Amino acid sequence: MRFKVSKNQFRNAVKMAIKAVTHTPQLLILSGLHIEAFADGRVSVTGNGVSVIAKAWIDNVDVKEPGSAIVNAQMLNRMVQTISEDLIEIFTDDDNKSTVIKYGRSRLKLNTIEGVFPTYMDFNPDYSIEMDGSVLADMFNKVVAFASDENTHLASCAGVSFKVDGGVVELAGTDTRRLACVKQVIDDTEETFSVVLPTNGIKLFLGNKDEEWFTIETDLRTIRFRSKTCQIYMSLLDGTFMSYDKVLNVSPRITATMDKGELTNAVSRAMLMSGMAFGPDKPPVVMDVYNHKVLIMCRASNGTYSEELSADIDGEDIKIGFNCIYLYDVISRCDNDTVTLELTEPLKAALVHDNGATYLTMPMRLLT
Repeated sequence: MRFKVSKNQFRNAVKMAIKAVTHTPQLLILSGLHIEAFADGRVSVTGNGVSVIAKAWIDNVDVKEPGSAIVNAQMLNRMVQTISEDLIEIFTDDDNKSTVIKYGRSRLKLNTIEGVFPTYMDFNPDYSIEMDGSVLADMFNKVVAFASDENTHLASCAGVSFKVDGGVVELAGTDTRRLACVKQVIDDTEETFSVVLPTNGIKLFLGNKDEEWFTIETDLRTIRFRSKTCQIYMSLLDGTFMSYDKVLNVSPRITATMDKGELTNAVSRAMLMSGMAFGPDKPPVVMDVYNHKVLIMCRASNGTYSEELSADIDGEDIKIGFNCIYLYDVISRCDNDTVTLELTEPLKAALVHDNGATYLTMPMRLLT
């Protein structure tokens, strides 16, 4: 293998692929990055984290000899960051025992990891859709913070639900105390499928969200997000995601509409007061809804905070408490200038609808 490539292009490819590599791989070969050069002038850099694989492509490379090599991912990443030259040459020695990176008058020699690099060679997708990369990244951002990871004890809540049904893509994530669901209409597809994505794969995708367009393909065991410059494979989670439609379609008894900026600032200050409280049990932020006003309060062992906000109220008075962080997570992800809280009872979930997204957060019991 021998090729010349732009330092920045190669560094970016390494930066993307290494995100899939775990810090404590079970096999030596999984601690490496697979560099492969092709006769058509393309070079790929691949990292494998078992449940997630990331492959970055570089086009229009001066490939002298096609071939491949596996080198330690962390060492390669650190060394590439230090290179000052614009053009680098990468090649393997005659017996493929080492990989050399040559730039200017410097040569970096890394030992090659022997073995066959594992990939999804038998991936034959049954379903395929296309989505704008920025739209998909925005959907993931709105959901992933609410999702449980793969290690949760409740399998039905693990990961992020990814549904496609007749031109509508729907994502949902929950940690049982809060839930986010977002929908987006896409054109030119009649595909229908439902899978559950791992949260670590979504976070890897969000690190490469500048891509303009993605083709999304799945065989219901694996899903691939493919663009012109990268491919991300995720092993899908087993089981069925929890049914959440019923809890998101409850008719509210009270609605309170407030300015988003004012509400965000008030909850932020309440969150500071709650965070300074002594002990593991943090006090809730209390919302007292009455007479076209919402009183935001937080009482901690070392102080109190209160602020009155103007609001458009429809319904009866109510006093309800929330976890400060959970409430802030909901409000901060809203796109509109106003936020409307939909409430029913002090111990039942609150809903917020915003530009195709629905957020749910459970209340905290108030001590009287």
